[in-house]
Amino acid sequence: MPVRGCDCKLVLIVRKITASMVRRNKNFSFCGFRGPTCTTGFGALLVAFLTLTLAGCRNPPPYTGIQGPSQAVRRVKTWLAAGVGQYDGQVTGTLDYRHRIIPIIGHLNLTNAYHFILCLQSVNGRTAFILRRNWAGAHFIVPPPVSYVSVARAIGEGISLAFRRPEGPWTARWQGAVDTVKYKDANANDFQWHLVSMNRGMVLQQTRVRRFSGTGVMITYTHWNHHFPGVLTISDSHAHYSLRLQLRHHGPAPVMAAAP
Repeated sequence: MPVRGCDCKLVLIVRKITASMVRRNKNFSFCGFRGPTCTTGFGALLVAFLTLTLAGCRNPPPYTGIQGPSQAVRRVKTWLAAGVGQYDGQVTGTLDYRHRIIPIIGHLNLTNAYHFILCLQSVNGRTAFILRRNWAGAHFIVPPPVSYVSVARAIGEGISLAFRRPEGPWTARWQGAVDTVKYKDANANDFQWHLVSMNRGMVLQQTRVRRFSGTGVMITYTHWNHHFPGVLTISDSHAHYSLRLQLRHHGPAPVMAAAP
């Protein structure tokens, strides 16, 4: 939802404070002057300064917090309206964890960025976990081996970030054939979505997330099909992993081997 104008409520509050100072602080002194005259003069200067500073909030722009070239804004709003497609199917790919390449298979049941179940296991069955994310956060249904707990949690966060969209004021920037959407969430994480134009409209090419801690995640999307990527690659240097997943609609869920 667009952010509404502030209507300069702060100026009204300052005026009330000034009137209170005049009534209650007869001995107030400022710059060598004493009494109500000084208080009123100081308050008037403060009110004038705030009025000039906040004058722009009386007539907010048409898209408060949604800024950028009009064509880019229209394209981005169309992309956002399409939403994130749901997915329930098999995934295969590779996990590069601390320079070890691990072939993996699994299943992803995704409703949105905050509600999904991810099952992953190595082809040899030695590393397996099932992670659920819902309104209560992320937790393991089947935990991985102790040495893989941190990377499994990081993968769950990466899946969530991969399907996030702006949840508040955003800005759009057009450069060449790429539209860039920027957004900062409530946890001060900076998001950048890079969109490219294709025959069927705008598709997401890459997401970059810079956390408040300074670490970052990069996600790339290819082989789009019906508003959902066919290949998803998540790289997180802080967690020392890179995950490449091929998503196949309506694939059978694999039988999860018990972790040793």
